[in-house]
Amino acid sequence: MSETKKTRAKSKKEVPSTRQIPLLPLKDIVVFPHMIVPVFINEELCISAVEKAVANDRKIFLSAFKVPGADSNGLESSTPPPFDVYDTGTVCTIMRTRKLSDNRLKVLVQGMHKAKVIKLTSDDPTPIVEVIDIKEMNTSDTQPKQQQEALIRSVKENLEKVVSLGKALSPDTLMILEDVNEPSRLSDLIAANLGLKVDESQSILSIMDPIERLTKVNNYLSREIEVYQMQVQIQSQAKSEISRMQREHYLREQIRAIKSELGDNDKEEIDSYWDQLDQKPINSETRIELSRQIKRLERMHQDSSEATLTRTHIETVLAMPWGESTVDNLDIKKVSNILENDHYGLTKVKD
Repeated sequence: MSETKKTRAKSKKEVPSTRQIPLLPLKDIVVFPHMIVPVFINEELCISAVEKAVANDRKIFLSAFKVPGADSNGLESSTPPPFDVYDTGTVCTIMRTRKLSDNRLKVLVQGMHKAKVIKLTSDDPTPIVEVIDIKEMNTSDTQPKQQQEALIRSVKENLEKVVSLGKALSPDTLMILEDVNEPSRLSDLIAANLGLKVDESQSILSIMDPIERLTKVNNYLSREIEVYQMQVQIQSQAKSEISRMQREHYLREQIRAIKSELGDNDKEEIDSYWDQLDQKPINSETRIELSRQIKRLERMHQDSSEATLTRTHIETVLAMPWGESTVDNLDIKKVSNILENDHYGLTKVKD
C-alpha cells in the first residue's frame, strides 16, 4: 500500500503545473528566450495586459499572431480570434515601460523561458491565458557529443559566411555568439538575429529538441548563403554591364573628339540619319540594314569614296515614300490613250 502511495505521489509530482498570466500578442516579431527587445503597442487590451503584469510580478506571455495562409508546419493556435496566437510562446519579464508622444507604449522585455498556451481564460478588460512551462530536452539523450560539436561548428562557420556576404549583425551579438556552445541557446540567439519571417521563427521556437532546432537554424543559414551569393552575382553582372556601357560611351566621345580635331565633324549629319530612321515607318528588315549602314558610316573617313557611296545609299533609302500609297488605276483603255498621246510609235512596247 505504501508502494502505491509513493507511485501516486511521484506521478502527481511529475505533472507540470499551470499558471495564469497576461497575454501580449505580437504582430511582426517572435521573442526568443534570453532576448531583450523593445515592443511598441497602442491597443487598449495590450496596454491593459502590460499594466496588469507590472502590478503583479512583471511577468507576461508573448506570442505571435498566427500568419494567415502560411504553411502551419505543425504550428497550432488554440485561442480564438482576435487572440489567435501560436500556442508556443515566451514568458518575459517587463524591464521598463515608457509612454511615447504619439500615445504608444514602449515596453522593454526580456525573454525568460518557453511556455505553451492551454486556453484563454479571460479577454476583458485584460487578456489572460493559462500556460504550462516548457523544459528543454537534454541534448545528451538525442545525439552524441561529437556530432553536437560538429553541428555547432558548422553553424558558426555558416554564420561567418553570411556575415562576410553582407548580413548585418551587431559586434556585441557576434561576441556573444563566439562564446555560446549550448545548442539551445545558440539556435535561439541566431534565429532571433537572422531576420526570418514570423512563421519561420515560430517554427524554430516550437521545436523542443535543441539539436533538431539547431539543425533547422543551420538549414536557414545555408539558404541565406545561397541567396546572398546569388545577390552578389547579380550585382557583379550589373556592375560589369554598367562598366561596359560607360567604356563604350567614353570611346565614342574620344572618337568624336578625334574627328572634331581632324575636321571630320559629321555628328549633325549622322544624327539626322538616326532621327529620320526613327520617324519613318520603315519595315524591320530595312531598319536593321540601315542601322548597320549608319554605324559603318560613323566609323568611316567622311572624304573616302566608300563613305560617299554609303551616304548616297542611306539618303536614297530614307527619301523613299515609306508609308505613303496611291490608288492604282487598272483601266487598260485609259492607259492605252495616255500612251498614244504621250509616245509616238513603240507599238511592241505598248502592246
